[in-house]
Amino acid sequence: VMFRDESNQKGVFETILYENGYVTEGAVSNIFCCKNDKVFTPSLEENILPGVTRKVILELLEENSISYEEDKISLDFFSSSDEIWVTNSTKGIISIVDFDGNKIVSGIQGKIYSKIAKYFPNRISNSIYPTITTIFSNSFQNSNIPILTILSYISSLCSLLVICIVAMFF
Repeated sequence: VMFRDESNQKGVFETILYENGYVTEGAVSNIFCCKNDKVFTPSLEENILPGVTRKVILELLEENSISYEEDKISLDFFSSSDEIWVTNSTKGIISIVDFDGNKIVSGIQGKIYSKIAKYFPNRISNSIYPTITTIFSNSFQNSNIPILTILSYISSLCSLLVICIVAMFF
């Protein structure tokens, strides 16, 4: 929360966290960068939150035969990347075109980001319909499910819906 407040005060979208010269994650997101047509993201061994959207992005990279590596990423390597993206469950995948005052990919979305962003809404929408069907068919047949559980599922679905809507416009 502290880092998110700092981002808001500085008028920036996200604060990138780092430790001992290596980037770890954003204040509320997972991070990805690209260099020479390869995607890099910090390894889960770097004490980062796993991230649901991060997992989906890694699956999409693999399915589309896009080379990626989960490893330590130095701050220098990260700041000189061809592309930078962040992901989180409520905002989806967001291209960062300016990092610490430096333009990334001349200030436009990169080609790998554009490819993955094209497939991302479809993946999410394919996940939403089966989830909705399961929730409602099971919920109304089994009255022992607490209302808070149902509301929690509905809240999660609303977040996924927001991701789909935002992704359609960007």
